[in-house]
Amino acid sequence: MKSLSIYLFAIIFYSNAFSQSLEALIKSKNSDLIVLRDETVFEILSENELIISRKYNAIIKNRYASDYKNIYLFYDQFREITFAEVTISDLSGTVLEKFKIKDFNDVSAGGGSLADDSRAKILKPTLSKYPFKISVSYELKKSGSLHYPIWNPQRDEKIYIKSSNFVVLDNSNNSFRYNSFNLADPEIEDLGNTTSYKWEVENISPFKYEDYNYNIEDYAPIVYTAPTTFQMDGLKGDMTNWNSFGKWMQQLNEGKNDLEIQQLNSLTNLVSKIDSDFEKTKIVYDYLQSSTHYVSIQLGIGGWQPFNSAFVHEKKYGDCKALSFYAHSLLEHYGIESYYTLIRAGNYSAEVDASFPNAHFNHAILSVPINQDTIFLECTSQTKPFGYMGKFTSDRNALMITENGGKIIHTKKYTPEENVQYSKIGVMLQPNGAAKVSLDRNFNGLEIDNYRFRELYAKGESEVNKWLTDSYTLGDMSIIDFELKQLTNEVVPQAGFKANIVTNKEAKRIGSRWFISPGKYFESYLDRLPDSKRTKPIRIRYGYSQVDTLKYTFPENLFPESRPKAVSIISDYGKYIRTLKEGNGEMTIIREFVFNDGVYPAEEYDHFKKFINAVIKEDNRKIVLLDKT
Repeated sequence: MKSLSIYLFAIIFYSNAFSQSLEALIKSKNSDLIVLRDETVFEILSENELIISRKYNAIIKNRYASDYKNIYLFYDQFREITFAEVTISDLSGTVLEKFKIKDFNDVSAGGGSLADDSRAKILKPTLSKYPFKISVSYELKKSGSLHYPIWNPQRDEKIYIKSSNFVVLDNSNNSFRYNSFNLADPEIEDLGNTTSYKWEVENISPFKYEDYNYNIEDYAPIVYTAPTTFQMDGLKGDMTNWNSFGKWMQQLNEGKNDLEIQQLNSLTNLVSKIDSDFEKTKIVYDYLQSSTHYVSIQLGIGGWQPFNSAFVHEKKYGDCKALSFYAHSLLEHYGIESYYTLIRAGNYSAEVDASFPNAHFNHAILSVPINQDTIFLECTSQTKPFGYMGKFTSDRNALMITENGGKIIHTKKYTPEENVQYSKIGVMLQPNGAAKVSLDRNFNGLEIDNYRFRELYAKGESEVNKWLTDSYTLGDMSIIDFELKQLTNEVVPQAGFKANIVTNKEAKRIGSRWFISPGKYFESYLDRLPDSKRTKPIRIRYGYSQVDTLKYTFPENLFPESRPKAVSIISDYGKYIRTLKEGNGEMTIIREFVFNDGVYPAEEYDHFKKFINAVIKEDNRKIVLLDKT
């Protein structure tokens, strides 16, 4: 009896302690979502049969976590949803709503695709009285093993993990592979015909992204999984290394170039007049842009396999795979070497790990080796300059598919010397504080996409004028005229604009003094950094430079009383140099700012913060004019 009493006391004590700790978590402002228990089991039965089952209980504390009550289960001809159930209850356990798979909406998951067999079961409960508890369980069966799951239990900020685990049951003896971050090694257990791998985390506090680092792998536990051998739609492949995976991709592309040379007479007439492979490639790219357009088509294994080139030539459309392979086929007909290339696209997409072969690609481009260099062609755009990558695909690993297999390459990196914004600004101040302003701005490299500037070349005049007003905080202004400069067709393109405007409140009067803010014409794209302890590396992905010449002309009655001083700030992260010239009622500010890309250790944060905050402080310096009338 004594031991039973001790046991019951221990249960009551643990229950009370858990209730108290849970109550504290609910009251805490550090989290929006509390994951009480999350269990995911991934079972590998064979190369052709996989099962993923998941059960989790969570408390949605407030409206900021409302998205977590929405359940999305995707399926297609390779994925089947065999079971799904959702229960919503209050914190006392009283059931408020209960849903089964029949209650989910069944919708196409193709988005803007012309043809897509992917669909989704979607549930969006309407309950909005917080906090409440949600319990979810579902099972997916997959045929084909190209894609293994990613376990990421804490996929965003403000999520508290009470308990979560991930179990892989490998029945296939297929040398299952994994790559993990912020986790201990898995518990591995031999269960006879099955090997079990188990990762588990408990009491994981919420994290907060630090400035200049939004790489989830630096913050949260993650496990990437991948097969060695696999099959999709009966086509077997090997992912032991990038070369073998590339051979599978090459197999998908075999026989797809079925173009006949007589179909290309108009293009041949243009190409035949040119000797340079570089110029021939430009002509082919221009032809591609002018004669085709992008549509998404994701049918069956078509998510990885391009359409035949003759089909694309006839229909004048295709997805990224089809258009990239079509461009390859065109160049092949003119004896120019090129390679179909897989890439993970996105302005801030995580890098593909060269040491861990996987199928984590979402886009296709074309690589064209010419004269000791490689030109990368974005074949889905009708407007991108020749060879221009942009932030969408530049400076990252990609898998080039050759006749001998796959090869990891790195796409073009745009340097701060190439990404330059040049500005010449003239401000003629009027006696009433208004000003006539001429703004001449040139963009080089990645800078052509500042505020989506490049998109203006495909828009009308009203959109162009609206862009200037929306993009720059110049105050109350009227646009007199706006002129787009030529967008050059180069790997490092150039573009720009000229504008004449009137600002109605260029200077602010206080007593006998007028205050002017030159910094509104400088776009450093920086935010002041806080005094806080840094724990993660500083990551600057895209470096850039700015060179600004700002010339003020003042009315005769106004004289500079104070002005920004010449300054030079040099650091590992960039530089800021400002010089001044003045006389005859004029003042010219010449400003040069360079921001270097790179990865810097957390220990350098104080130095980095000092540099950033100093630049912001200098850009905020004012000119004070004294009215002597």
